[in-house]
Amino acid sequence: MNEYFLHYLWRHRLFEMSQMTCESGEDLAILHPGFYNRDAGPDFQEALLRIGDTRWMGSVELHVKSSEWKVHGHSSDPAYNNVILHVVWEHDAEVSRNDDSLLPVFTLQKRVEPALVKRYSQLSYSHEPIPCARQWKGHFPRAALQMLERAAVERLEKRTAHILKLVAERQGDWEAACWLWLARAFGQRVNADAFERLAGSLPWKLVQRLAIQPFQLEAALFGQAGFLHSPTNAHQQKLQKEYRYLTVKYGMQPALGLQWKRLRMYPAAFPQSRLEQLYRLLKQHPRLLADLLDAQDVKALRHLFAALTSADEGVLNSPKSRKHSPAKATLDRWLINAAVPLVFAYGHFHQLPELTEKAVRWLESLAAETNHVTRQYNQFGLTPLNALHSQGLLELNAVYCNAKRCLDCLIGNHWLLKTPP
Repeated sequence: MNEYFLHYLWRHRLFEMSQMTCESGEDLAILHPGFYNRDAGPDFQEALLRIGDTRWMGSVELHVKSSEWKVHGHSSDPAYNNVILHVVWEHDAEVSRNDDSLLPVFTLQKRVEPALVKRYSQLSYSHEPIPCARQWKGHFPRAALQMLERAAVERLEKRTAHILKLVAERQGDWEAACWLWLARAFGQRVNADAFERLAGSLPWKLVQRLAIQPFQLEAALFGQAGFLHSPTNAHQQKLQKEYRYLTVKYGMQPALGLQWKRLRMYPAAFPQSRLEQLYRLLKQHPRLLADLLDAQDVKALRHLFAALTSADEGVLNSPKSRKHSPAKATLDRWLINAAVPLVFAYGHFHQLPELTEKAVRWLESLAAETNHVTRQYNQFGLTPLNALHSQGLLELNAVYCNAKRCLDCLIGNHWLLKTPP
């Protein structure tokens, strides 16, 4: 037994509610259980109860054992002076508030169905990576898809918070924030931090100025990344010379703390390859954010990123490196992880629902991602139908399944409360 489960029981009133009495013998009626508090302080606030003949409004605190009230130091904490009821699984000690008044206690242990406790135990003590994998077995598909959609929106909201932080740090400059976010996305998970540091060393206004002369932009990007120290061909030698000129002209300082990772990567995923693709995109779309906002459908979005598959001359462009254009699945990952969150965040910030809805439609139109996480869920019947679902699956795995937050998940709720067929 744990407090997380007790909160769930109290919040949804999943216990026998007839003839309820406190440990003191007074009758108890729950008029409203209160609002769940995930921050510091009592677990539920503004509860409305009737104890005996008196109506009370205040906070409710829950513990597995009554004695935990003292163990947690609530007796001397003024924040708990307004607690009107102590809900416990097992009553093992009388406790009082800061003013020495005795705290009414309500015990749940004998009022909860053993089958519900058993089901929760199966989830909470599961050693499986996905706690409900053995129990769920593909039941309640509607609830599963609803959960994936909810989790996908939560993932977009988290990314929106990250983007808005970048915007705030750049004094409201959305294009500068777009540049940092886009660079991070091109680094993917392994080199994301390094790409963001690289972008931070090249202010967006300077990138726009250099984009007029693509050769200078290429020299600045690869020079700041540290890829021009030992040129191996004539093109790189020219870039090195141009980069030295630019550092003097604009006072550019090399990006610090760049640690490029290449271990267990295909050549197409090497940071040099990703940086060349980023350069091609900036060269063709120097006002990328505006172009993203104008795109109406996935076809237009893919056309916007088609620059990544071109094979023009570049710092790495040899007959061998021309094979390293991104595959369609990789291109879609950039749309999912770079373009969609930017448009969603912009629409959210400026209260433009047509943009947030468009971003969600894009996810619904893109194919579901395939990776080790989605394959895990495929094994027991939870298969994403599109990128919205696969993004939800990644969030479900990271935030709910790994942390065993089954009681906050629609799938876990359905299995706990409804008998599978």
